[in-house]
Amino acid sequence: MVAGNPTITHNLFWQNGTDVDGDVTVLDSIVADPLFVIPPVRGHQDTFDVHLQVYSPAIDAGDPAILDKDGTRSDIGAFGGPNGESYPYTDFPPLPPSYIVATLSSTPEGIKLTWAKNDEIDFYKYRLYKSETSGNLSSPGNLLAELDENSYIDTVFDYNKTYYYTVTVIDYAGNESLPAAETQISVTGVEVTSNTIYTYKLMQNYPNPFNPSTQITYTLKENSFVKLGIYSVAGELIQQLVYKEQDKGFYTVNFNANGLASGLYLYKIEVKDMDGTPVFAKMKKMILVK
Repeated sequence: MVAGNPTITHNLFWQNGTDVDGDVTVLDSIVADPLFVIPPVRGHQDTFDVHLQVYSPAIDAGDPAILDKDGTRSDIGAFGGPNGESYPYTDFPPLPPSYIVATLSSTPEGIKLTWAKNDEIDFYKYRLYKSETSGNLSSPGNLLAELDENSYIDTVFDYNKTYYYTVTVIDYAGNESLPAAETQISVTGVEVTSNTIYTYKLMQNYPNPFNPSTQITYTLKENSFVKLGIYSVAGELIQQLVYKEQDKGFYTVNFNANGLASGLYLYKIEVKDMDGTPVFAKMKKMILVK
């Protein structure tokens, strides 16, 4: 950056809180998911890894005057540049959609399903699954449709029956994500009632490492009282993000670390049922890099 006339170059600006259209001039930048290898988000072990995946838009997107160890244009990221690391780019399955919901459609008559859009650069298609029984929905025999868009109207249904849906994401290499949380749908007369089947779960923040903002996602199995806070490694409460009753479901909270120093931080969720009995607690690590 240049003092007095801020200029930011060679940055992806992915969910990091930067105002790319306001008070800075942005050169050679991309608003895109960098496709870090972050195992907790992708269903692997509880660690983080900021190496780039094979389709990352950050590859060879850094300053053209700076080269990586292999002699190519520098990558954007922790391992780019002459002091970085030469490594093979891997390819992990996409992130699963964070939710799927249902409403009744009249034209055409059917069950309209919508889900969170996938923004990864190697996105190829969605796979929508349907069954009359819960569990193991994403088996080949339950495949309903392959789609480019994040919505679908299912016109094949019977009244007074219950259906279960889930959706996955396919990338160009054919990798399939984990399924989204199941949605249970009961159709009675001209009404449709839906219920997504959640568990108590705290996901790894994304992106991680981050600067200066990141998102924390969790799900609640039942209506609960929720405490979600950010802590120092010494256990000192830095910011209380959530302290209230919430309905069961899927939640995403944004945390902005402006004013905090680079380093390791903790975030913790504590959940009590409506009778005040603790039912779930989980703590995870995150890293702020400025």
